[in-house]
Amino acid sequence: MDFKDILKDLVKRVDGAKAAVLMGYDGISIDEYKKEGTDIDIQLMGVEYSGIIKEMKRTSEVLEGGDVAEVSVIIGNGIVVTSS
Repeated sequence: MDFKDILKDLVKRVDGAKAAVLMGYDGISIDEYKKEGTDIDIQLMGVEYSGIIKEMKRTSEVLEGGDVAEVSVIIGNGIVVTSS
């Protein structure tokens, strides 16, 4: 099973999910999956949120808070979940 298959399975199993992307902290996409008819720019979203999670990880290190495991952001038309 390749990454796209895993992402597709994830999107199918999560109610309301429209897309998923596997991306490094550098903002480079490894693979993605979007449901047909989904107009989300998953690449741009991933790049922007990878910057946020990098900053949160850095802040947690400074505060000696441990690893950041997941960040959820509720926006007007959905929820973005990032996981490290």
